[in-house]
Amino acid sequence: MRSAPRLVIIALLGLFLALPVTATALPASAEPGDSLVVQPSSPSPSPSSPGASAPAGPKLQPDTEADKAESKKKLIMGAVSVVLLVVVIWGRSIRRKRRKATEAPG
Repeated sequence: MRSAPRLVIIALLGLFLALPVTATALPASAEPGDSLVVQPSSPSPSPSSPGASAPAGPKLQPDTEADKAESKKKLIMGAVSVVLLVVVIWGRSIRRKRRKATEAPG
C-alpha cells in the first residue's frame, strides 16, 4: 500500500507537534524566577574539611494545577487532531477506490 507510509508519517508528525515541548533552558523572554527557584548558596567549604558535601542544586517548582490542566488539554487536543486526520485520509482513500471502481471499463 502506497499510502500507509504517508499515513504513519502524518500521524507521527501530528503527535510530535501536539505534545508539549519541554525546554531545557529558559526562554529569552522569561524572567529568572519564572521556572526555577534558586536558593542563595553559602560560600563552598574548602575541599580539605571532613564531612563537606556538594552544594545543593537549584530547586524546581512543582507543576501547578494550571500547568497540569494546560498540558492535559494540549495532549487531548493533539490526540483528537490526529484521529481526525486519520479519518480524513481514510475517507479519501475509500472515495478514491470507489471512484476507480465506477470508472473501470466493464
